[in-house]
Amino acid sequence: MWKAACWALSNNDLYDVKERAMYGALCGNLKAMLEVGGSWEDYVWSYYKTMVDVATEKRIQQSANIRRPWQHIHSMLLPDEYFLQKSELDDVRTVFEKIGHSPDKSIAEEAKNPNHFIQRCIILNDMDGLLDEILLWIDEESIHPQLLRFAAHLLLILQSFGMTLNYEKCAQILEAYVKQLISDGRAGHLVAAYTACLPSDRQLDCYATFLETIEDGDLRKEYLELASEAGLDVTAITKNVVERIRAQGVPDTAPLQVSQGDDLTLEPPLTPGDHKKIDAIEWLVFDPAQRSEALKQSNAVIRGFLAARKFSAARQVFQKIPRDSVEIIHREWHAVADKDVPLPAGTDNAIREHICVQAYLSAQSTFSDWFKHFHNKPHEYEPANQASTFASVSLSDLVAEEHRQKKQEEELGRWREVLEGLCFAALDKIYNVLLFPEGGWLVDVREDTEDNEENRCRHHQMSLLRRLYVPSLCDLLLNVLLNTGGRNDQCSKLADVIADEDNKLYELFTKQEGKRILERIQDAMVDIL
Repeated sequence: MWKAACWALSNNDLYDVKERAMYGALCGNLKAMLEVGGSWEDYVWSYYKTMVDVATEKRIQQSANIRRPWQHIHSMLLPDEYFLQKSELDDVRTVFEKIGHSPDKSIAEEAKNPNHFIQRCIILNDMDGLLDEILLWIDEESIHPQLLRFAAHLLLILQSFGMTLNYEKCAQILEAYVKQLISDGRAGHLVAAYTACLPSDRQLDCYATFLETIEDGDLRKEYLELASEAGLDVTAITKNVVERIRAQGVPDTAPLQVSQGDDLTLEPPLTPGDHKKIDAIEWLVFDPAQRSEALKQSNAVIRGFLAARKFSAARQVFQKIPRDSVEIIHREWHAVADKDVPLPAGTDNAIREHICVQAYLSAQSTFSDWFKHFHNKPHEYEPANQASTFASVSLSDLVAEEHRQKKQEEELGRWREVLEGLCFAALDKIYNVLLFPEGGWLVDVREDTEDNEENRCRHHQMSLLRRLYVPSLCDLLLNVLLNTGGRNDQCSKLADVIADEDNKLYELFTKQEGKRILERIQDAMVDIL
């Protein structure tokens, strides 16, 4: 009777619309409540309030009561219009469809709001629909950063509740949020934590993409520590970062072309991409366990720079590797293997290549020092006064002239002394390369059984670098001998080294190169006679 009275009052036009809505809420009169509904939330509440009220009333009527059949009396008090609401609201999905097609345009427009759509999907437990719509927003780039942030956290919370969500769709949404954090530039310290929420197969590329943009050394170390704390595979990530940077621009894995007429003393300028490749090696030196990988990656970058004849860049990469790296590699290996077990062939070959690079860069550097000093020769003494008679020259002028002569001769003597020292150093360093032990310069001692594209490319590059730089070093050595007085007789030693059957350096010369260097040696020996 009380509910019937509320129903009657909610339909009485003599009362204020808000008062009727209040009575409608007490008895489940949807129409009365919608008359004052001013928002999407009001409409949803009104529909669900009515659904609950009618369902409760229907349940009461269907319940047996042996003491008193009051259901018949109760059903007579409520009009049919009340129970007709049940047929209209049987499916909860129709509630949101009706709200979306409301005659009130502001309510219909509110139904399109992304936040309301998310609420709708949670109410209906429509997780697939929710994920599909969020992905659509991401693809159309219409999603607001804060909405994407909310969606990502919502998914994480739902997953923590144990709800079954589409694995791939969740991964795409979380990855989109991580990319947003990366592009934001102010939330770098959060990237590792959210990347760890991604599937393991996506963590590597995602975090490597982030680290690729970091240039500050302190930040690099901090972000690697955060990645380690978040449980990411730091070893694989840093390797991926370096390989991605190496692949930019002209990859250092590109085939080398040996050109015969180029001037090896000319060095092309470094590009921003070159500097990025140089700095990339720093990612691999933070963790001692990665020192072996750092050596392999630095060798690969150096080969690319040597191919482009960018010696200063190659030297900078070499200097990125700490001097105690070989010792650390052995220590790390013997920490997991017996002392009698040798290093893996790949690691052993990388160490040897690193030493080969050191030998060449040292030879190239000492020759550059000799070359610069040779071309900075002081002027030889020339008398300033050409008077024919002693009487025409004053005593003070003679003293000044003698002082100038002595000074110039001393400068020339010091220049020759330094040139001699640089000559010895250059010869020693160049012969260190030409007579590199155990097979020769840039030749592996151990055979790596792992056959892959990377190893094949490495062997190809080392072979071509040998063909390019061994003949070049022989030319440089001849230049040193012929331009540092009295050393023509030492040219025969170079001929013996080239012809030696143990090293077989003659195989690295083309016919034209071999003919030219032998002619130079022959001319030097003839001058001795």
